[in-house]
Amino acid sequence: MADGPQRGYVLVLDSASLTLVRFADGAAPEAVWSYAVDSRAVGQAPGRLVVRDGSRAYVADASLPGVRVLSIDTEQTPTTLATYKSVDGAINDMTLWGKRLALAADSGLVLVGVTAGDEPSLTRLGAYPTSSAPGRVDANSRFAFIADGQRLSVVDVDPASPGFLAKAVDGWQAPTDIRSISMDKGSRAYVLVDGAYEILDVAAYGGR
Repeated sequence: MADGPQRGYVLVLDSASLTLVRFADGAAPEAVWSYAVDSRAVGQAPGRLVVRDGSRAYVADASLPGVRVLSIDTEQTPTTLATYKSVDGAINDMTLWGKRLALAADSGLVLVGVTAGDEPSLTRLGAYPTSSAPGRVDANSRFAFIADGQRLSVVDVDPASPGFLAKAVDGWQAPTDIRSISMDKGSRAYVLVDGAYEILDVAAYGGR
């Protein structure tokens, strides 16, 4: 699910479609529209497969495989503004910060640049391979936190940096597989694992 700037409207993604649902005061929720999207990873412990950014939504689409960018309007069904075809396998989780998408793809962390305007384009900027398919990711303008099983790695994702996607600059070993990562606006990363919720001090790497 993903919310947006309009109060009471939520995007809901299932294995076959993206639906805009309206939660009106004093009334039952109702579907405003649905748009066919192939998200077969749903049901297999996926992460964020839809991210809202104003009037756009970035949706993992297994039929590409990759990411579909949709225009979002409460009055009419979406249109596809752009697509990104992944050469790194299916998308398991993604996050948007600024004009860059950080993707947890089957082969590792992938960074994708996004242009502004009515006709956006998505460009693969680079990748950081992991030993197994990563399941979770969160990022800011300089670093990404990528979960590969029990391993949490911190990777430089600033294209202007000499360490861009070169190697992990830090890491942490969780007691069990990592289920979720969320950075706050300060100096903490919240990591959900089986049976526990870990809070990490990440002051050296900034917040969201």
